[in-house]
Amino acid sequence: MSDSGRETAAENREAAKAKDTETVSAPEMSDEVRGAERTFVIVKPDAIQRGLIGQIITRFERRGLRIVALKMIQIDGGLARRHYAVHKGKSFYEPLIAYISSGPV
Repeated sequence: MSDSGRETAAENREAAKAKDTETVSAPEMSDEVRGAERTFVIVKPDAIQRGLIGQIITRFERRGLRIVALKMIQIDGGLARRHYAVHKGKSFYEPLIAYISSGPV
């Protein structure tokens, strides 16, 4: 690869890194969290009803994962349908929508 080709590839990588960081970054995030991989986790209604939230969070923390945000909500049918749209038409779709909407998550 020529020097100009290497420079262009390096510039493209730097631009991609900057773009990724911009989409993940938020002013309230520490430098340690900024740019790190993030995973969305839902604690399902039955786990909340059974009082397992603390135990579930503890399992993540014991494995070295860091909780950066928590939010408890009641999922309505519209949000549930958007979130599980990939499963529309499958036999478990409607029961899944009813289940995830049955209580707070």
